[in-house]
Amino acid sequence: MDCNAARSEIMRYGYDVESLQAITEGRNHYLFDILLKEGRQAIARFSNAAAGQTENLFGGPASLSREAGAYKLLGRVDGVPVPEIIGDHCTGDPALILASKLPGLLFCDYLAANAHSRECFLNTMRNLGKVIARVQQVRFARFGDVAGADEVYPPGNDNFADRVLGIVRHRIGIAQHCGVCDPDELAGIEEFFTAKLASIADQLVCTRIVPTLVLTDLHAMNFLVDEAGEVSGLFDLESCQAANPALEVYGLRLFLFSYYDVDTAQAAQQAFFDGYHAAGGDYDPADALNRELEDLLALARFLELAASYHGVRDGLRDNWSTGFLKLLRAGLATGEVDYQSAGWILHSKTGQLPSPLNP
Repeated sequence: MDCNAARSEIMRYGYDVESLQAITEGRNHYLFDILLKEGRQAIARFSNAAAGQTENLFGGPASLSREAGAYKLLGRVDGVPVPEIIGDHCTGDPALILASKLPGLLFCDYLAANAHSRECFLNTMRNLGKVIARVQQVRFARFGDVAGADEVYPPGNDNFADRVLGIVRHRIGIAQHCGVCDPDELAGIEEFFTAKLASIADQLVCTRIVPTLVLTDLHAMNFLVDEAGEVSGLFDLESCQAANPALEVYGLRLFLFSYYDVDTAQAAQQAFFDGYHAAGGDYDPADALNRELEDLLALARFLELAASYHGVRDGLRDNWSTGFLKLLRAGLATGEVDYQSAGWILHSKTGQLPSPLNP
């Protein structure tokens, strides 16, 4: 969808548009930065039929209604900055949500503007921990995709091990379709996850681990901070899950704590959990079961990323599929997950320094 078509559709829904420009990020939606004639800034998200009806991460429906539902759900939680829905037209053709534009810089841009200060990085990790503790105050009765306050699907997932195995099998199907691995290797991957999850399944029932709200896709290009480095905006929430908190933590270890070097990654995790526990979060990163689950989720994510970027040749992500597949194979063979190397695969896009500058 180009800018002229977007302007026409937004005006057809009854909004007066002063100016509009496309946002190039995002695969599932067409995004536009808008100034309304009333002076209000907004972000328009249109559905993209070419992206398909299923999102890759968890196999749930790719729909604007899930994004809008997450904004509405988190909008009721104090201290969690999410957009306000200006207009919900998820049932329209084309589907559209118009949401307020949040203030601040993308975290990666904030770090660059502050000369990659280690202190700035760690301060934001501490504040992010507080925000995530508030997010996890939202609880559910079962595990699955979140679409609203009481909407979790598919129904009947009362054991997180079963939920994860279903996600792994979805990703194996994608990998088989794109040809990133041969059938024998995929059969071995499924056998690995089936055995590992079966061994801990009795500890992952929802009566022992209450499903909490998990954002699932936090990285330096996916949230906003203000001038002080405090989180000022969360967005791109259509893949939210009712899950074990390990589903959030493994992603932070892969894509955020590892933004710089190993020492800074360790300090970032400590800063995050300092803020998280101060705000009432109850996840224990030192617990053996939690660490095992984080590693399994990381390996499953490597499979998804290897498949998603298989065949991509854009001069930027040409080697991402190969890199994540190598990390998956190494992890399956050794039982160790190389979180730091996973983070560095993404450096070709984010372009940050190998280490932060002090202070």
